[in-house]
Amino acid sequence: MKDTEKKCTCDETCDCGCQEGEPCTCNDDVCDCGCQEGEECTCSDEKCDCGCHSGDPQESVGDDGVPPSLEDQNKFLIGQLTQAAQYVKALEERAASQKQRADDAAAAAGRLQAEFDNYRKRNAEAVKTARTEGVTDVLTQYIGKLDVFESALKMVTDQHMADGLNMLYRQMRELLENYGVREIPTDGAFDPAFHEAVGSVKSSAGGDGIAQVVKRGYFDQTTGKVLRHAAVVVFVKK
Repeated sequence: MKDTEKKCTCDETCDCGCQEGEPCTCNDDVCDCGCQEGEECTCSDEKCDCGCHSGDPQESVGDDGVPPSLEDQNKFLIGQLTQAAQYVKALEERAASQKQRADDAAAAAGRLQAEFDNYRKRNAEAVKTARTEGVTDVLTQYIGKLDVFESALKMVTDQHMADGLNMLYRQMRELLENYGVREIPTDGAFDPAFHEAVGSVKSSAGGDGIAQVVKRGYFDQTTGKVLRHAAVVVFVKK
């Protein structure tokens, strides 16, 4: 034991066996409390094997047992923050990529929907046109058959038969009217949009009047289309 003995300041008995106010009896080696022989014991109330005081934060050490410096700790924290920022950036880029893919898919779906709508409209218009043209073709042929029926009706001499055929003739004309077919008027001036001049007669008055109807003309009141021009004889000036 050395001449100058320093007393242990522990409140309670530490791992080295020293008590507060008693000389430290440690060997030359450092004991668990960190005291050396002849040195003042700096233990607090309690001490763990690593040298930390009770309630104090545990300090990390390097591979060599030396606690990292503040600069190293700052570098470590900066590295962790950098990695976190890179991870967040990667997530943001991934989210942006997914959003772009979703936007592209939505745009493609919108284009397909627009193309389908246009196709449906074109198809509906084509069907309507085909139906109209088909009806017009049938009505035009029907008008030709009506002309033949009128000619045959004029040749009937039996009154009873004539009455029956006239009734049938009226029903045939009613059928045309039900489909919007109307007879072209011929009691006015000659109109090349509706009348076809197949002959002429001289007149001192002249003018553009119609002298005779050779064949009735018809037009579709719904579409305004002429199914057949009225064949007429017109007046011409002498």
